[in-house]
Amino acid sequence: MPRRKPIPRNARNEKTRVRRLPGIWRSRDFDSLTPIQQRTYTRGIEVLGRVRRGESLSNAARDLGIGRATVLQLFSRDFSKLKGSRRWVASKSDRHVRVVRDIGPDGMRRIRVRGSREASQQSLFLNDVRKAITKNDPTALARWHGKKIGGRVLLTSFRRLIALAQSGDLSFEDLYSVGAE
Repeated sequence: MPRRKPIPRNARNEKTRVRRLPGIWRSRDFDSLTPIQQRTYTRGIEVLGRVRRGESLSNAARDLGIGRATVLQLFSRDFSKLKGSRRWVASKSDRHVRVVRDIGPDGMRRIRVRGSREASQQSLFLNDVRKAITKNDPTALARWHGKKIGGRVLLTSFRRLIALAQSGDLSFEDLYSVGAE
């Protein structure tokens, strides 16, 4: 009678195995989620950002009403533990889809960017637009002329931005959209 291969220890009990899901890196993957899953995903992205700024994973997850295990399941590749430490550390950047605000030809709109670096660039651009409008200084937009973020050309026409601001179509209250599109 042939001997059976021993079962690995981590595969013996289904309940003890941690299921790891790949991160959502494409917009169409984000579209396939239900609205509840999209909100959970968005809160998980916020937890990831807070951990990058120094907050503990447990505290950040608790404050945003999401489980620590859910965050680790959704973003398993973005968290690690240092040797000999019990604290979870977040990666420096990621390629996850985010819904952020952008300035379009008709005013503010929600767009999707891929990654924390594109989201940061979008934030810097909107801050410069705010400075240009409030200080009436078009030179604040000089570094953005002809630039693209996520394949979209940025609206840097000072006259057009002033016209949008005067019509009330520009609002800079928050960069990240609260809900999904």
